[in-house]
Amino acid sequence: MSAAAKKGKAKVLSNPKIATLNNKEASINITNQTPYTTTEITNTSGGSVSSTKVTYVTTGIILKVLPTITSDGKIVMKVNPTVSQPSQAAQFEAPAIDERTADTTVVVEDGETIVIGGLIHDSESEYEYKVPLLGDIPILGYAFKKKGKERNRMELLIFVTPKIIED
Repeated sequence: MSAAAKKGKAKVLSNPKIATLNNKEASINITNQTPYTTTEITNTSGGSVSSTKVTYVTTGIILKVLPTITSDGKIVMKVNPTVSQPSQAAQFEAPAIDERTADTTVVVEDGETIVIGGLIHDSESEYEYKVPLLGDIPILGYAFKKKGKERNRMELLIFVTPKIIED
Protein backbone atom coordinates (compact mmCIF):
# COMPACT_ATOMS: atom_id res chain seq x y z
CA MET A 1 0.00 0.00 0.00
CA SER A 2 2.77 2.45 0.84
CA ALA A 3 4.44 1.81 -2.53
CA ALA A 4 1.21 2.71 -4.36
CA ALA A 5 0.85 5.83 -2.19
CA LYS A 6 4.41 6.93 -3.06
CA LYS A 7 3.62 6.62 -6.77
CA GLY A 8 0.49 8.76 -6.37
CA LYS A 9 -1.78 5.83 -7.23
CA ALA A 10 -3.26 5.55 -3.73
CA LYS A 11 -3.92 7.73 -0.72
CA VAL A 12 -4.03 6.60 2.90
CA LEU A 13 -7.15 8.27 4.30
CA SER A 14 -6.77 7.12 7.88
CA ASN A 15 -4.85 4.66 10.01
CA PRO A 16 -6.98 4.23 13.15
CA LYS A 17 -6.50 1.55 15.78
CA ILE A 18 -9.09 0.23 18.23
CA ALA A 19 -9.19 -2.42 20.93
CA THR A 20 -12.15 -4.55 21.92
CA LEU A 21 -12.97 -7.64 23.92
CA ASN A 22 -13.72 -11.12 22.62
CA ASN A 23 -17.28 -11.22 21.19
CA LYS A 24 -17.76 -7.44 21.63
CA GLU A 25 -18.42 -5.26 18.59
CA ALA A 26 -16.13 -2.30 18.00
CA SER A 27 -16.62 0.50 15.50
CA ILE A 28 -14.61 3.27 13.92
CA ASN A 29 -16.46 6.31 12.62
CA ILE A 30 -14.75 8.75 10.27
CA THR A 31 -17.71 10.95 9.47
CA ASN A 32 -18.87 14.46 8.62
CA GLN A 33 -22.07 16.23 9.55
CA THR A 34 -23.57 17.78 6.39
CA PRO A 35 -26.14 20.48 7.20
CA TYR A 36 -29.26 21.22 5.19
CA THR A 37 -32.21 23.49 5.90
CA THR A 38 -35.92 22.84 5.74
CA THR A 39 -38.62 25.47 5.84
CA GLU A 40 -42.03 24.76 7.33
CA ILE A 41 -44.98 27.05 6.63
CA THR A 42 -47.86 26.96 9.10
CA ASN A 43 -51.16 28.67 8.33
CA THR A 44 -52.74 30.44 11.30
CA SER A 45 -55.73 32.71 11.70
CA GLY A 46 -53.40 35.72 11.55
CA GLY A 47 -51.65 34.58 8.35
CA SER A 48 -48.87 32.14 7.69
CA VAL A 49 -45.75 31.65 9.76
CA SER A 50 -42.58 30.11 8.38
CA SER A 51 -39.83 28.51 10.40
CA THR A 52 -36.46 27.30 9.20
CA LYS A 53 -34.77 24.30 10.75
CA VAL A 54 -31.21 23.06 10.25
CA THR A 55 -30.84 19.28 10.13
CA TYR A 56 -27.63 17.28 9.79
CA VAL A 57 -26.96 14.14 7.77
CA THR A 58 -24.02 11.93 8.76
CA THR A 59 -21.79 10.82 5.90
CA GLY A 60 -18.37 9.19 5.77
CA ILE A 61 -16.89 5.82 6.67
CA ILE A 62 -18.14 3.54 9.45
CA LEU A 63 -16.38 0.24 10.10
CA LYS A 64 -17.87 -2.30 12.52
CA VAL A 65 -15.91 -5.36 13.60
CA LEU A 66 -17.06 -8.25 15.80
CA PRO A 67 -14.11 -10.56 16.68
CA THR A 68 -14.37 -14.03 18.20
CA ILE A 69 -11.28 -15.95 19.28
CA THR A 70 -11.56 -19.68 18.62
CA SER A 71 -10.14 -22.43 20.84
CA ASP A 72 -7.22 -22.94 18.42
CA GLY A 73 -6.21 -19.24 18.57
CA LYS A 74 -7.68 -18.12 15.27
CA ILE A 75 -9.87 -15.04 15.00
CA VAL A 76 -13.29 -15.08 13.36
CA MET A 77 -14.21 -11.52 12.38
CA LYS A 78 -17.55 -10.24 11.19
CA VAL A 79 -16.63 -7.05 9.33
CA ASN A 80 -19.16 -4.47 8.11
CA PRO A 81 -17.87 -1.30 6.41
CA THR A 82 -20.31 1.41 5.27
CA VAL A 83 -19.26 4.33 3.06
CA SER A 84 -21.70 7.16 2.42
CA GLN A 85 -21.56 10.61 0.85
CA PRO A 86 -24.01 13.20 -0.43
CA SER A 87 -25.16 12.31 -3.94
CA GLN A 88 -24.20 14.60 -6.80
CA ALA A 89 -27.66 13.99 -8.22
CA ALA A 90 -29.40 15.55 -5.19
CA GLN A 91 -32.38 17.60 -6.40
CA PHE A 92 -34.26 18.14 -3.16
CA GLU A 93 -33.74 20.17 0.00
CA ALA A 94 -32.60 17.11 1.93
CA PRO A 95 -29.50 15.67 0.26
CA ALA A 96 -29.70 12.24 -1.30
CA ILE A 97 -27.04 9.92 0.10
CA ASP A 98 -24.98 7.44 -1.93
CA GLU A 99 -24.18 4.47 0.31
CA ARG A 100 -22.02 1.40 -0.28
CA THR A 101 -21.73 -1.44 2.20
CA ALA A 102 -20.06 -4.81 2.54
CA ASP A 103 -20.75 -7.54 5.06
CA THR A 104 -18.32 -10.41 5.44
CA THR A 105 -17.08 -12.97 7.93
CA VAL A 106 -13.47 -14.14 7.77
CA VAL A 107 -11.16 -16.44 9.74
CA VAL A 108 -7.60 -15.18 10.20
CA GLU A 109 -4.50 -15.92 12.23
CA ASP A 110 -3.33 -13.52 14.92
CA GLY A 111 -1.56 -10.60 13.14
CA GLU A 112 -2.75 -11.59 9.65
CA THR A 113 -4.10 -8.77 7.45
CA ILE A 114 -7.30 -8.97 5.43
CA VAL A 115 -8.30 -6.55 2.68
CA ILE A 116 -11.88 -5.56 1.93
CA GLY A 117 -12.44 -3.99 -1.47
CA GLY A 118 -15.22 -3.45 -3.94
CA LEU A 119 -16.48 -0.23 -2.36
CA ILE A 120 -16.32 1.68 -5.64
CA HIS A 121 -17.47 5.23 -6.25
CA ASP A 122 -17.86 6.68 -9.74
CA SER A 123 -18.24 10.44 -10.14
CA GLU A 124 -18.54 12.79 -13.06
CA SER A 125 -18.13 16.55 -13.12
CA GLU A 126 -18.21 19.21 -15.79
CA TYR A 127 -15.70 22.01 -16.07
CA GLU A 128 -15.18 25.17 -18.10
CA TYR A 129 -11.94 27.12 -18.44
CA LYS A 130 -12.03 30.47 -20.20
CA VAL A 131 -10.04 33.65 -20.74
CA PRO A 132 -11.73 36.42 -18.75
CA LEU A 133 -13.95 38.66 -20.91
CA LEU A 134 -12.87 37.05 -24.21
CA GLY A 135 -14.50 33.74 -23.28
CA ASP A 136 -17.84 35.54 -22.79
CA ILE A 137 -18.08 37.00 -26.31
CA PRO A 138 -20.88 35.31 -28.31
CA ILE A 139 -19.60 32.91 -30.99
CA LEU A 140 -16.01 34.24 -30.85
CA GLY A 141 -15.79 33.21 -27.18
CA TYR A 142 -15.59 29.51 -28.12
CA ALA A 143 -12.01 30.10 -29.27
CA PHE A 144 -11.10 31.30 -25.77
CA LYS A 145 -12.69 28.61 -23.63
CA LYS A 146 -12.62 24.90 -23.08
CA LYS A 147 -15.44 22.74 -21.73
CA GLY A 148 -15.26 19.13 -20.74
CA LYS A 149 -16.27 16.34 -18.42
CA GLU A 150 -14.08 14.59 -15.92
CA ARG A 151 -14.78 11.09 -14.69
CA ASN A 152 -13.26 9.63 -11.53
CA ARG A 153 -13.40 6.07 -10.31
CA MET A 154 -12.25 5.38 -6.77
CA GLU A 155 -12.12 2.13 -4.86
CA LEU A 156 -11.81 2.13 -1.10
CA LEU A 157 -9.62 -0.65 0.27
CA ILE A 158 -9.88 -1.40 3.98
CA PHE A 159 -7.02 -3.27 5.65
CA VAL A 160 -7.81 -4.98 8.97
CA THR A 161 -5.11 -6.64 11.09
CA PRO A 162 -6.38 -8.23 14.32
CA LYS A 163 -3.94 -8.86 17.16
CA ILE A 164 -4.68 -10.84 20.31
CA ILE A 165 -3.55 -9.02 23.45
CA GLU A 166 -3.02 -11.37 26.38
CA ASP A 167 -3.94 -10.23 29.92
